[in-house]
Formats: sequence, C-alpha cells, structure tokens
Amino acid sequence: MVTNSVAVVTGGSTPWGLEAAMLLGRDHHVVLSDTHAEPLNRALDRLDSHGVSAESIVADPVDPTSTRILMAAARAAGPIAHVVHAGGAHVEADRPGDLIGTRVRGTVTITEATLAVAEPGTTLIHPAADGDQPPLPGVPRWGFRFAPRDPETLTSRLTRLVELGPARLAPAAAAALAEMFVQWYCGRTAARFTARGATLRTVPASDLAATCRALERAARVAA
Repeated sequence: MVTNSVAVVTGGSTPWGLEAAMLLGRDHHVVLSDTHAEPLNRALDRLDSHGVSAESIVADPVDPTSTRILMAAARAAGPIAHVVHAGGAHVEADRPGDLIGTRVRGTVTITEATLAVAEPGTTLIHPAADGDQPPLPGVPRWGFRFAPRDPETLTSRLTRLVELGPARLAPAAAAALAEMFVQWYCGRTAARFTARGATLRTVPASDLAATCRALERAARVAA
C-alpha cells in the first residue's frame, strides 16, 4: 500500500540507492535522483517493473540550486517522509580532492535542502562508507566549521592535509577524512532536525537496507 508520502533517494542508480528505493517504495512514492539521466532511467524502469510508484529527477547533490529543485519537486508530490543520500557512500573519484569535495559539499547541501522542507517525522539518512577507516590522529576538526559557508576552502585544506602523506595512502586518507567530516557534521546538525520534529541519522552502507526495512515496517504499523 503506497501512501501519499514521499521518499527521496539520491544516487538512485547505485546498488544501495536502488535497493533503498525498492524497500521504501512499498509504502511511499519514490523520487529518485542521480547526476546522469541514462542510468537513472534504467533504475526507474526497474522500479516500475516491480510496481513501485516513482519518478526521476536528474540532480547534482553538490549543487545547492539543483538540490533545492529536487526537494521542491519531491515536496510537490507529497509530504517528505524520508531522504536517503545513497550517492554519498558511493563516491568514485580519481583524485583525493574530488572525493573529499564531493563528500563535504554533498553532505552539507543535501542536509540543508532536506532541513528546509522537513516536517515532523521526516528522516534523513546519510550512509557511511563500510570498513574500518585508518586512524587520523591530530586532524583539526575545528576546521570543519568552514563547511556550511565555504566548502571549497575546507575541501582545499583537507586535500592539502592528505597530500602531506605518501601518495599511495592518499585515497584511504581522503576517504577517512571524508567520513570523519560526515560524522562530525551530522552530529552538529542533528539538533536542528530534532527541533523540527525530524531525524538525522548516519548508518553504515551495509546497514542501509535493514534501516529502510525498519522504516517501511514502521510506516505499515502507523498506517
């Protein structure tokens, strides 16, 4: 039974995004987004073949204007129950700076755009990368505060920090810094969601399906 509420899933053409959409689509209309139309259309066809009520919107999660358009379209379809930033845990980048920038800007942009349309009961989920990240002692977390107003500066500073180490360790260090930022930012922002009666969560990507199943079960109980 699909309600008139909406689940937004970014990174909708990724395996994590498509699975999240399949699960949440049992009880919600799904607004699926990704940065490229062709894989997004294939994902939408998959949802349609399973009887999921869904629509797709090409949107770049690091672009505030694009993300605002996405959320406005989703809100027009109904009250937003859930937002899953599945693309955030599936970043492929050849350069450490690109990975850090995508994670930093994507996390901030999706979080702020969701908060702008959040209602009591709205849940935002940021999947985190699986696996143990290497410890990074001494990283100046105070610098993370630049993210909301100047993500480019934060990206540059974190990239320079990664480049101080051996090149062979740069990808792992960039991933660890990005995950450290996501956890820090979500921890600092959660209270703003709580004040709206909404919820901000981070979960390991491997737990995303179980989390969506739990949300789907809760929706059925509430109905």
